[in-house]
Amino acid sequence: MDDTCSTNEADSLNVEVNVELEKQKFQLLAQLDEVLGLPPPSSCDIVLAEEEDQSAQQLVKLKLERSSGSNSKNELFDEKERSLEISSSMIPGEKLQKGVGNSSSLKAAETSPSKVTYLEYDKGRNTGIEIEAGNEEAVQEEEGYSHQPLMTYNFTSPMMALNYEEEFSIPEDNFTKGCKWSPDGSCLLVGSDDKKLRLLNLPTPVIQGDFQRESWFMGECEQYSKAAITIQEKELLYDYTWYPLMQSSDSRTCCFASTCRDQPVHLWDAWTGCLICSYHSYDHLDQVVAAYCVGFNEDGSQLLCGFNKCIRVFDTNRPGRYFSKIESQSGIISCLAFNPPLPSVFAAGTYLGTIGLYNLNGNNHFCQLEGCPSGVTHVQFSADGTKLFSGTRKNNEIWCWDMRNPGKLLCAYEREVSTNQRIYFDLEPQHSRFLISGNTKGEVLKWDLEEHGINETTKYGYTHIVHQPSSSFTAHRDCTNGISINPYCPIIATSSGQRHFPEPVSEYESDSSSESDVPKPLFTRQKIVRESTVKLWWIRGF
Repeated sequence: MDDTCSTNEADSLNVEVNVELEKQKFQLLAQLDEVLGLPPPSSCDIVLAEEEDQSAQQLVKLKLERSSGSNSKNELFDEKERSLEISSSMIPGEKLQKGVGNSSSLKAAETSPSKVTYLEYDKGRNTGIEIEAGNEEAVQEEEGYSHQPLMTYNFTSPMMALNYEEEFSIPEDNFTKGCKWSPDGSCLLVGSDDKKLRLLNLPTPVIQGDFQRESWFMGECEQYSKAAITIQEKELLYDYTWYPLMQSSDSRTCCFASTCRDQPVHLWDAWTGCLICSYHSYDHLDQVVAAYCVGFNEDGSQLLCGFNKCIRVFDTNRPGRYFSKIESQSGIISCLAFNPPLPSVFAAGTYLGTIGLYNLNGNNHFCQLEGCPSGVTHVQFSADGTKLFSGTRKNNEIWCWDMRNPGKLLCAYEREVSTNQRIYFDLEPQHSRFLISGNTKGEVLKWDLEEHGINETTKYGYTHIVHQPSSSFTAHRDCTNGISINPYCPIIATSSGQRHFPEPVSEYESDSSSESDVPKPLFTRQKIVRESTVKLWWIRGF
């Protein structure tokens, strides 16, 4: 009995020493992270560490009780001991996958009360995988979802699932200004020239691919072709962006920011359409200055706003006029993009044709890419952060820059852009396997990024390879200005429209008209082909 007691006391002392050593290790690592400028551990990690300490202490207490208890209680003690050993040996990453931490799931389809399909999202790897309810444990045993299948796409024969033409038909000269899927893929945000922001929900039949039936096109789709929320801004809309951690299951994260002419930056509630708060910027005369572009950092803690020759950084949780300022390159900041593997690094394009690279931790401008033929309208990093894609005004190429060798142009992707408006492009969300974009002809173009081109050309001082589209299809009668790939479903959204100007009447047309006292018009709109709409396309491959 004395030997048993001494053994138990030794076990208890060893566990207490190990717990104390782990606490000291945690504190040293936190100090090291602070010195290196790394982000501090999340509150979830601290909670998990405390839970592990408590489990270890409970396990020691249970062993002591077991040694002094009767044989009739030993079976119960054995069962509790096994459960505590499993709990204490589980690493924090596994607990996060079990639902303790910040892993999130989106309910994508429901076929029966006992069978529900989910799209599970791993934020550490920025990937998603489709699983069925009841099979979560089998999927989560895969370490980091490393064996998940890649989503396949088919651009040769896409099927139009939904058309929101009636939503954007009034006024007649209205046109869209791009479209952006929410981070959880449940809804689509669309801006337009009528100073409105529209939130379009993704219908369940479209998610399930259940729209390929006659009743859908005979009128069933009409109940889904209306905006869930419409927000009226006061002035011309410049830019808008989603809160990066948005999840429909948590209403606190359902918000987006917008900026418009002569107005502060607004943060809107995506559930109610109400204004949450505003972020104000003032010039040297204490007058409100509007931002030309907006963007959140990767964790949503900071809101970046682009102005003339500067970038202003607001704390998301502190609205008002409190901000820090980053001196940028010359020109108006037109677009922003963050590097996924390096959350503190972001790129900013200007209407003068330059792209600046910045470090948000030090608020410094450490690199500048020059040589763009015109104003930069859109920039986006690849999933691995090694490439930066940029699109410019009235330029028929999307340029790809090498971030491992800043200043080097890797290649270009040909598209037709004959206007000054912003023509969006997008990358495949999992591993950036392909690039898609619209053009002024109303087409959707796709390039396989893994293919190697052979046609070299020299333009604007750069010798580079120009890639032709591997596939394309006609999506609209007018310019395809916006395109966005759903992060979880094989669905893309496209938006169309542009600002049309009347054309002068030719001498032949004026002479052929009948003689009358009515003055002849000098301009005509008869040849203008106008379309302002948003379409959803099903592009699932086999």
